[in-house]
Amino acid sequence: MSYKIEPVPDCYCLLGEAPHWDIGTQNLYLVDVFGKKFLRYDFAQQKVYRCEIENEPMIASFIIPIEGTTDKFVTAIDRRIVIITWDGLSKTCKIDKDIAVTEQQDKYKNNHFNDGKCDLRGRLFTGTMNNDFVKHRTGNLYRLDESGLKLLKDDVGLSNGLVWNDAAKKFYFVDSMDFKVREYDYDIETGGIKNPKIILDIENLQKEKMRLPDGMTIDTEGFIYVAVFGGSNVLKIDPKNGKVLLDIKIPCEQVTSVAFGGPNLDILYVTTGALEGKPSPAGETFKVTGLGAKGLPMTKFKSLSIEMASQAIAILVLLSSLLLSVVADNVTISMEANIRVHNETVMSYKVEPLPDSFAELGEGPHWDIETQSLYMVDLSAGKIMRYDYKQNKMYKCQIENEHFASFIIPIEGAPNKFAVGIERRIVIVPWDGISESCKVEKTILTVEHSDSKFDNNRFNDAKCDPHGRLFGGTMAKTDYSKRTGHLYRLMKTDAHELLKPDVGISNGLAWDEKAKKFYYIDSEDYNVKEYDYDINTGAISNPKVIFDLHNLRGDNINLLPDGMTIDAEGFLYVATFNGSAIFKIDPKSGKILVEIKLPCEQITSAAFGGPNLDILYVTTAAANNKPLPNGTTYKITGLGAKGLPMTKLKLEE
Repeated sequence: MSYKIEPVPDCYCLLGEAPHWDIGTQNLYLVDVFGKKFLRYDFAQQKVYRCEIENEPMIASFIIPIEGTTDKFVTAIDRRIVIITWDGLSKTCKIDKDIAVTEQQDKYKNNHFNDGKCDLRGRLFTGTMNNDFVKHRTGNLYRLDESGLKLLKDDVGLSNGLVWNDAAKKFYFVDSMDFKVREYDYDIETGGIKNPKIILDIENLQKEKMRLPDGMTIDTEGFIYVAVFGGSNVLKIDPKNGKVLLDIKIPCEQVTSVAFGGPNLDILYVTTGALEGKPSPAGETFKVTGLGAKGLPMTKFKSLSIEMASQAIAILVLLSSLLLSVVADNVTISMEANIRVHNETVMSYKVEPLPDSFAELGEGPHWDIETQSLYMVDLSAGKIMRYDYKQNKMYKCQIENEHFASFIIPIEGAPNKFAVGIERRIVIVPWDGISESCKVEKTILTVEHSDSKFDNNRFNDAKCDPHGRLFGGTMAKTDYSKRTGHLYRLMKTDAHELLKPDVGISNGLAWDEKAKKFYYIDSEDYNVKEYDYDINTGAISNPKVIFDLHNLRGDNINLLPDGMTIDAEGFLYVATFNGSAIFKIDPKSGKILVEIKLPCEQITSAAFGGPNLDILYVTTAAANNKPLPNGTTYKITGLGAKGLPMTKLKLEE
């Protein structure tokens, strides 16, 4: 593997720590612990901004954005957890208030908070350490949520790296003075941890210098990246067997922490220290590219007071109920639902329409984290569409001389260029995201052109796997029962591989890179199939049915599974055409975990998006002259889930 290491410009720290990538703003936040500064690296500007806390002599140990705000952050100072306000530009910032104070007893007087991160639900995990951590193990590990600050572990020497694998229900923690990484069973609902076991021990690396495991992060495949303080490296670890898969060399000794970032979450940012007068490049922040891995979105802190939490729970309806909003012409276009999940957890979600989002056959939603835009198509109108999150505005574009457009996917390294499915072709369409018309630039693939029996076929759904390979399928425009469709993988321009023949209606596609699984829907089969998936080659094999709609159809013989997506925990979200719902499915058991109701029948597809990838965008159709709100595109919030970054097409000529 060939990877490249480069310094981030003007990002020196005496002790750089706690990198946090904010996907919504495309910023890297970090702290200079002993420099007593917060830093913000603006990816678009390639510029670093610094600030100090006014009238605060103590050190700050981490910085995490707060959900629902643009200028507020949670940090820890000494033995206090506080909220600060910073516009990201000013050279100073202020403390708003303390939200937790701990360890006021005399034996903890030399303690201070160290590393901190939020789990998938926005709960803050952070630990303390003694200033003389070599001699005194007076640190503790805590969790801060709506119920307050809870002790998780005592007898900590040097509390450091924290990371979660939500799909495996595991939490990983580094106490640097143990020289080990421990794995815990992790309860996603409560944030509880138990049953620790050692998965990495670097004590055998102690030779002439002390090497300590420090901060860490995790990639989409579940591999852990551990910074080694004193070791000049980051270790990529397989937590299942504790093996070192890759030793990433860093050009300075004091490597402190790591975080994935960048528009595609494929850049590994590495913080370092320059203690004891270490010369440059010690203290620089580095970016590592070419690792062939992607990270998971980091979570903001969800600040919720105990009073607010109690009020929220009190008003929830324990049995499934709908609260509908009515607009002009008596058309229901938004709704709220309060439901009980697994007979234990109460969840309230909200369904709202996007403005000016009608499409006769809305399909192919693709969230682009770099531009914070939702791309989709109005399939039967030959239109491509872009919803701008910041502007809360929809742009629509007619592809000149075309009547079908079945998907739209941005192309890696080619701004304002997209792969679009038209009839039996995949074409490149340049579009600035604003103009009302655009043209096909060129065709990169044509399929099924050598046999007249495929003349009535067209491409339908398509997506890129985590490595940027395009998977897409065809179907007949009419009489799907003839099963003339196919599933393909685009290899490079004018080259493709047939993955599956005998397809009725090629539809939903999703990948679980951790589990090495591919999920696929042929709507005419009324089921979801799981395949073994080769990450390196993109090959699929050994199909098996993991969810079957036959027994759910009842009198609704037109109920079909359509598009789908996957969340960070590995659960699938299956759109039901003519079913007025999306099913959240556990692929391990095939059980429906949540039935997400929508106020129209023809649900076509879904994709996670938004700054935190926690908004579920849903496309619908108004086929056969269905009245409004059919054809509206919706956003669903409050599901308590996050998606994975969608991948652009990596086009090889």
